[in-house]
This record gives sequence, structure tokens and C-alpha cells, in this order.
Amino acid sequence: DPLDLWFRYICYLETNTKSMQGIEDKFRKSVEQCLSLYDKYENYKQDLRMVKLWIKYIDFQPNKPNLYKILYQQGIGTKCAAFYIAWAHYYNYYNSDNSLKQAESIYNLGLQLKAEPLHELETAQKNFRYSVAQRMLYNDESSKKRTISSLAEQRQQITSLELSPNSKSQQ
Repeated sequence: DPLDLWFRYICYLETNTKSMQGIEDKFRKSVEQCLSLYDKYENYKQDLRMVKLWIKYIDFQPNKPNLYKILYQQGIGTKCAAFYIAWAHYYNYYNSDNSLKQAESIYNLGLQLKAEPLHELETAQKNFRYSVAQRMLYNDESSKKRTISSLAEQRQQITSLELSPNSKSQQ
């Protein structure tokens, strides 16, 4: 599987970008090069590794939600829970009423399409709803700081290329 070599190399770069000067640009270019090599292959459109690479790529870009919409329209990642979790997260991050409604509708779309693993998507939606309720109840400055910190931590987890042991079976 040629994608496997690329994916492992990019994972290595991701792990080492924090400790090595100048490697971040190489990391970004490697992600872009890999995506351009494999984005036209149907067999990779639902491959979790490819979806994770797209999520990483989108994280580098300015208009994240629109890029997810384009991928969805192209049928990329539409059967992967990670895709909907990452897409909804960016609306959750903006924290306006309309954005939160958008996030909820994205979770519902993933559930309707039975994205796998379904339990991860259901858990993410429950956590999202809990987070929204917490923000409505606690609107003081320290709560806002905790929310921002929590969302940043979630973003790190979502955009990480690391595959969980359960998700490796999706490849």
C-alpha cells in the first residue's frame, strides 16, 4: 500500500516538528504532496489515513468549514466519523448561535449517513451538547478561559494523525 509509506513518514514528521527547526514547512509540503498524489483514487476517499491527512491539511488553511463542505461534496471522508467530528469542531469553536446549530447539523448528517465508528460520532455529539450547555450556564471569565483551553486541546486531538487502535481496522 503506497499510502502507508507516505502516512508513516508524515506521522514521523508530525511527531518531530516540535523538536526540529525548519521541519514544519517540510511537514506541510509533505502533507500537500501526498494529498495531491492520492486524492483522485476512489479507494482512498474513505480511508481513515487519507481523511486524517485532509483534516491536517485543512487545519493549515484559513476557511476551514468551507473546505470541509467541498470535501463532502466530492465524497471524501463521508463515511468516516473523524471527518464529521473535525468539521463540526470548527463551528463549535466559533461559538455563535448559528455556528452551534451548524455543528449540530453536521453531527446529525454524519449519524444519518452512519459514519464509522458510529459510537465515536455519538460520543462526540454528546460531548458537544454538554459543552454547549456548560457555556450557557457558566458565562464568567474563568469559564470562558476553560472553554477556550478545552477547545484548543480538542483541536489538537482532532487534527493529530495518530490512529486509535480501534480505527486501524477502517483502513
